[in-house]
Amino acid sequence: MAKKHEQKFDGMVLLYSLPGVGDATTDIAAWPENVKAEALKFAAKTLARNATAGLMGSDEDKKTALERVVTRFKNFAEGIWRSGAGAESAERPTSMLARAMAEALQIEAAEAAERIAALIDAKVAEAELSPDEEDDKTEIRKIAKAVRDFIASTKEVQPILLRIRAEEAVKRSQVATKADAPSLADAVKR
Repeated sequence: MAKKHEQKFDGMVLLYSLPGVGDATTDIAAWPENVKAEALKFAAKTLARNATAGLMGSDEDKKTALERVVTRFKNFAEGIWRSGAGAESAERPTSMLARAMAEALQIEAAEAAERIAALIDAKVAEAELSPDEEDDKTEIRKIAKAVRDFIASTKEVQPILLRIRAEEAVKRSQVATKADAPSLADAVKR
């Protein structure tokens, strides 16, 4: 798929380029505060609307659309911002993979999550795919899975990830055990 335009954002400077036509740049830091506030409101509404793309038909589609918006807002509240490959590249800092990578690299889990997302975004950009194109979404999911699988299989992350998965399984089994279940000690006393 040929690129129709290109955007680059470096710090506070946005470059918008139309191949064969020209470039436009703006320094967001120089914008008045009221313009920044309006741009933020517009961006938040647009991101919510984009999350519902193609899902405004049936009631079931609308439920899925609302789930996407809720997830996007939840991600924002958790410090996850994805604009590259969208939801497919977002990695929660609490994910087992992010935690394992963080431990392996001796960094914070949030930073590991961002690195995972950045790797996915880079591969998606390399493939010239767009999360806004419905035809690209399946391929983006495949790329995201391949990146995550690769990270999980590395010699540094794999043993840590296996340990974390085992610990999580133990926690889930402990939660599943009823608090009022009889004790083995009670059974032995009988």
